[in-house]
Amino acid sequence: MDQKQAGKGPALEVELKFQIDAAAARKLRAAPWLKALQATRATSQALNAVYFDTPEQDLRNRAIAFRVRKEGRQFIQCVKTAGTFARKEWETPVSGFLPNPDPVRTDPELSGHIGADLLDRLQPAFETRIRRSSRLLRLDSGAEIAFDMDDGEIVSGDSTVPVHELELELKAGTPEDLFALARRITDYVPARLGARSKAERGYALSSGEPALWEKAKAPEFDAETSAEEALARTILASLRQLSANEDCVLNRSHIEGVHQMRVAIRRLRATLAIYRGLVPMEQHIAITERVKPIISALGPARDLDVFLAEILGPVQDYMAEEPSLALLRGAAEAARDRAYADAQAMIRAPEYTDTLLMIGDWVMRKGWRDQSLSPDGVLLFSNARVLAAALLDKRDRKLKKAGKRIRKMTSHERHELRLGVKKARYAADFFQTLYDQKVARAYCQRLSAVQDSLGLLNDVAVAHGLLDGLCDAAPVTDRESLRLASGLVLGWHTRILKDHEKDAFEAWDRYAKAQPYWVAGARD
Repeated sequence: MDQKQAGKGPALEVELKFQIDAAAARKLRAAPWLKALQATRATSQALNAVYFDTPEQDLRNRAIAFRVRKEGRQFIQCVKTAGTFARKEWETPVSGFLPNPDPVRTDPELSGHIGADLLDRLQPAFETRIRRSSRLLRLDSGAEIAFDMDDGEIVSGDSTVPVHELELELKAGTPEDLFALARRITDYVPARLGARSKAERGYALSSGEPALWEKAKAPEFDAETSAEEALARTILASLRQLSANEDCVLNRSHIEGVHQMRVAIRRLRATLAIYRGLVPMEQHIAITERVKPIISALGPARDLDVFLAEILGPVQDYMAEEPSLALLRGAAEAARDRAYADAQAMIRAPEYTDTLLMIGDWVMRKGWRDQSLSPDGVLLFSNARVLAAALLDKRDRKLKKAGKRIRKMTSHERHELRLGVKKARYAADFFQTLYDQKVARAYCQRLSAVQDSLGLLNDVAVAHGLLDGLCDAAPVTDRESLRLASGLVLGWHTRILKDHEKDAFEAWDRYAKAQPYWVAGARD
């Protein structure tokens, strides 16, 4: 594993960060088994840093952190790109708390991330004031892992936010060693993987934003990417999206948080489905089973979010004075509060963190290689573009065949078609950077339109069961009014269902005529 070398190009940093409270930190520091692993005495130092960006936050938008940090008597400039468990960083000594653009301009890879026009417009964005306690751990395997505990705050003007983090960074050994230590720690004390970096939290503080939600980002591939590399990057992108939306759900700062966590799990499962036959089936099943409780815990909160916003909302806007609708809203909001409490408990549970660590470990050590050599398994080492074309073409033909009778389908059949569309869209999203971007986006947008229009029909179908549940759970004195409100809501949406169906049919027709982007032309 490459080590950090100041001024000599990027180092690949393999690390895990956890949020950990003071009581858990004290218990962990005092653990006899941890002390037995210490290869060096614990040291403590102040690490104060200034983060820089343009006034328009161009670096933030590119998922790049640019900071100058004082470490003892030295000032170190560091540029980091985003990553889930591994990310690149460039370090260079500088003379003070001011950025030095020269190392960026002279590094071909780094200058590709940050153009000269941005360097000239950098200004302080926020500060971090951290006290770090560090020690080096040496495992029985010989692996060496830096164990750092950070306590302090992020500062922007008069605003602050506390920082209590544990960071484990692999210095020597394998990622498997790192994840084994992490799972031992999380078995011993409560600790939650922290996807949001200090930079991300600092930006949120300086902008006055709540915890934001994050949409999926298509992994970057090129003509040389192997199918195995594509698998790893796609799974890690799903884990990143999942973790990045946790705080949004925990703080209930936006309903998109729950939705994006569910999307992340679905994208992860879709990736495994795409690679069915290439990944050992027992591994496929093990991961699928581990993520089921996550999707189940998030489902009720998402269903109630959609019901309140998309199903009940327009009806209540039109009939604002109808008291039964207000009663229904109160019952639905109370149910949503309970559903969010369940989702938040799931995120905080050790089983959730262990699931993320298990999948991360599997990816970082390339666990799928643990299989006998077979014609299918060998495809993992083929070119991603070649494999993608075959996989996508098979899924596209199967979906278009299934949808030919969309106008005659039952609601259940349309639901099944919607699931097929969703899987096809995720697959198309995964591989689009291998091909012409304009053509790929147009194809994916047509798939997305079908998914959205079929989703509206499904939302109405889900509302039937949800309304029955709310009525059954209500006090007897409220049930008559709630049934009246249910009738108004379902009657409203039944009336406009034909319009939704027409939209779905038209969206399908546009998709059915779309030329697959992997046929239209590959990116050079």
